[in-house]
Amino acid sequence: MLIRFASLAGLTEHALRERPESRAAWLGIQAEAARLDGASAANWPTLTGQLNFTQSRALSSSGASVPTLHRYGPSLSLAYVIYDFGARAASIDAQRYQLIATLLTGNRVLQNTVAEVEAAYFSVLAARAQGSAQAQQEAALRASLDAVDVRLQGGLAARADQLRARAALAEATLARQSSERDLAKAEAALKQAAGIAQTQAVALDWENRCPPALEASTLLADLLAEAERQRPDLQALQAAAASARAEAARARAARWPSVSLAASSGRTFFLEDERTPSSTYSVGVNVSVPLFDGGRLAAQARAAARDASVCRPKPTASGARWP
Repeated sequence: MLIRFASLAGLTEHALRERPESRAAWLGIQAEAARLDGASAANWPTLTGQLNFTQSRALSSSGASVPTLHRYGPSLSLAYVIYDFGARAASIDAQRYQLIATLLTGNRVLQNTVAEVEAAYFSVLAARAQGSAQAQQEAALRASLDAVDVRLQGGLAARADQLRARAALAEATLARQSSERDLAKAEAALKQAAGIAQTQAVALDWENRCPPALEASTLLADLLAEAERQRPDLQALQAAAASARAEAARARAARWPSVSLAASSGRTFFLEDERTPSSTYSVGVNVSVPLFDGGRLAAQARAAARDASVCRPKPTASGARWP
């Protein structure tokens, strides 16, 4: 089966669509987006509905028989965190920065895929040019050998000239065969980079053009500064550092009290006809104070602080610091 591509952009698009790395990056971004939605859900109250059925029989202190009661009915309960010293907001910020880091990392994966396809394509061009040059060299040396044979028959050349011409032709033939192997390897690498099966043939139907060369005035410092602005992996490190700082803030806030609102309401019905249904409700404010947990919260706060220290901004090549 022959696959044709009309441009390098089409070949690159095929690689981005078929390479498993691209799919994994996209799925990772979707997973982080779902985690951000889960973290943002903490800003909303939690509403829980229940439907209960109970069979009970109480003890009578007078010794009289007490009938068995059958209760059933729906109930609703609501819980909402009013204030938690910023733990909820820090958790959302940490997940948001983690999503940004994943987006940038996925962007870097796509850039690597594009770079691999382009590098493999130009390797194929170089191998083809080398093979063409070796074929022309072989043809020229074969013509030279034919000329030496004619001169040898006329007595105008020595036997040593013929041997040297044959040796040069053999070397050129070996070089041509080596260039053909290099071309086959380059084409296999291009198929792998583009996500094409090795059993499929590829036709590159477009005019070959070399990319524009860099200007001589472009300095290494300018290239480094451009890399800091454009490379997504460097920006992903900045987002990861911000996520670590937000996670450290969440871990510190988790050691402080939290204030929450709790409310519930329900209605109870009886299977016995002589009983009248009743309604219940309750509303209250709870203050939760972490008194003792075996040092779990303190250990989590220390671990988050160490992670934030690892991602602490470092001076860049231009002398600036990451934000």
